[in-house]
Parts: sequence; C-alpha cells; structure tokens
Amino acid sequence: MNRKEGSGGDGALLTLADGSRWAVAGGDPCSARVVSCLARITRALPLADREPTLTVFEDSREELPASEAGAVFTIGPEVDRRDLGQQALLVLFRLVRDVQARGGALVHGALAELDGDGVVLAGKSEAGKTTASRRLRPPWRSLCDDTTLLLRDTGGAWRAHPWPTAGDVPPEGGVKSWDIQHSAALRGIFFLEKGSREVSRRLGKAEALCLLVETAEQASWPLNCGRGVKEEKAREQRLQRFDNLTSLVRDVPCHRLEVSPSGPFWKTIEETLAGVRRKRDRVDLP
Repeated sequence: MNRKEGSGGDGALLTLADGSRWAVAGGDPCSARVVSCLARITRALPLADREPTLTVFEDSREELPASEAGAVFTIGPEVDRRDLGQQALLVLFRLVRDVQARGGALVHGALAELDGDGVVLAGKSEAGKTTASRRLRPPWRSLCDDTTLLLRDTGGAWRAHPWPTAGDVPPEGGVKSWDIQHSAALRGIFFLEKGSREVSRRLGKAEALCLLVETAEQASWPLNCGRGVKEEKAREQRLQRFDNLTSLVRDVPCHRLEVSPSGPFWKTIEETLAGVRRKRDRVDLP
C-alpha cells in the first residue's frame, strides 16, 4: 500500500539505540487512530514523507492490501476497538519481537539514569519498583517505573530504553508518555528486596540469569501467549530470550539490593557501581 493513498495521518517514527528505525502508519481510519495514540504514548516523531516500515490494519475477513514498503500488523477481532492504548501497546510488541530477534529483551523493571548511565530496578509486583522510582533524588532521573527494553547499540554495548507500562495507558491513550527513543548506557541490574537497611550483594551469573528470565517472561507475555501464538513458537521465543539474557549477564553486573522504607538506596547503587568500575579497571591494567 502506498502511504499517501492510505489514512495513517502523520504516523510515528521511532529510532532505537541499535540503529533500527520504525516508520509506523495506519492503513485504515481505525488503525490511524491507534497509530496516533502510539505516537503520543512514545513521543514519536511524525512520519512526514517517509514510507512506512510497518503498516497497521484492522483485522478483516477480506484479504489485506499488500504493503509495498514493509511489514503488516493486524489488530485482532478480540481486541476492544475502544481501547486505543492497549491496541497501541500490541503494535509496540511487534517492535519488541524484532529487537529480541537481534539479541535484546524486554524486562519487568524500572529504569533510572544518572549522568547518562542507567540501572534497572527489577523485581516482581510489589517489590517496590514504582516506590523506589518516586524516591530517587536529583541528579538521578526516573525514566520509567515498570518495563525496560534492553539491547545492544551499534557498537555492541548494552543500552536501556524506557518502555510504557500497560496499566498506565488508559483506553483513550491518555496524556502519560514515555520517551522510548531515549536510552541510557546499562551499567547494572538491581533486584529489589524490602529490608531494614541498604545492602547490595553481587549475584553470580547463574542466579542473575534465573531472575532475569523470570522478569522477561512477565514483561513479554504477548510473545508467549498472544493471539495466534502456537506452543512451538512460544517455546522458540523463550529460547531466544534465554540466549539473549545469557549474553547480558556476562557483560552487565547484577545485584540484589535491600531497600529500607526511607534510606537513600541510590547512594548504595552509586557506591556499588563505583566498586564495579574500580574492579574492572584493575583487571584491565597491563
């Protein structure tokens, strides 16, 4: 389909740290509203005159028009057409699938940034990710409080992108947004636990991998059990994520972090990262 003949409006242009660029357009009036919602949620740039790399359509019994410039994503009949926010998130999972195929992963964790360096605050529901994100003090910044996309940049270094939280996206798309094109250099992953004082403990690679697999499973459910996902395909997705996370724990230090109700846990993170840097510098000495 030629975009100029469709009804995708301005569309959404998204660029990630691995160099991938997504130009998303709607192929019909309903899908155009979904893509417009997607653009608001993700702070995407307008598509302008670019040809789409992904065209969104309503699910139809009729044969869909062929896309001349990229992939096609259809919104299934079981999805509530009034819930533009959730439909937009499903389109985003098409991007997640592509990132995962190139070595990345979506994890259940908040993303915090300090001077360009990022850390993921991971954990199950009620572990305190959102509370910890709200408690951060400048110059720390909370980029998101629930879900983070991890990938390698064009130089092979791990970076982290903030990602929308499903529960924070109302049916109409709302006003809350996430700057998913912004990324931070991934310096560490901290699995939160409630405690009486701030204590950080480095995890072994096996333990870190087990915990990361669990967080990625929670964040990536549409890839495991979404519409039309067969058991064999879901197994393939899980094996792919496992390989990606195995590579991640080799490169990125992971820790357990006990967090007290009122302590400056971010200071403990700073001290932990400084210790990791000193150790790495000693190893790198000739």
